Amino acid sequence: SVDQQDKQKSVTSQPEEKDKSTTRVIRNNNPGNIEIGTKWKGMSPSTDKRFVAFESPEYGIRAMARVLRNYQRKHKLNTLRDIIHRWAPPSDNNPTQKYVDYVSSKTNIQHNQPIKLDDDKILSNIIKAMISFENGQAQVYDDHIIQKGVLLEKESKLKSSFLHKLSTS
Repeated sequence: SVDQQDKQKSVTSQPEEKDKSTTRVIRNNNPGNIEIGTKWKGMSPSTDKRFVAFESPEYGIRAMARVLRNYQRKHKLNTLRDIIHRWAPPSDNNPTQKYVDYVSSKTNIQHNQPIKLDDDKILSNIIKAMISFENGQAQVYDDHIIQKGVLLEKESKLKSSFLHKLSTS
């Protein structure tokens, strides 16, 4: 369910022993390191016991966008600090403050500045910075891939809203 989706946790990536040439983020097409627990659109079979694998990075980005927008819609988290503290909480041994500082520096959004994640450009910029932090690399996916993932999330939300309106008419 969508409610479960926003509860997914994230941790910084750690490559698996079997293939050190690429990171787990890239192998799983899961740029946000979303943990297994919810059935996501675009999931693919994987041997990874902890993190979801997606058929393409766009589906992994779609999942990130869904989780982040749910943080704002359902939990009223409206700042980078609040959003990242939920995404990668210190209680899970994440370097949460470094994460907030990093995303803030890459997006020019202050830690406690109110943000609106229904703005695709703002969301795409935040996701791009988060992917970079999760993967430990400066640039993993180009802007087009990130924007396509955000658009996939928006399309599925609009379709769901439309079908709900039809069913209640």
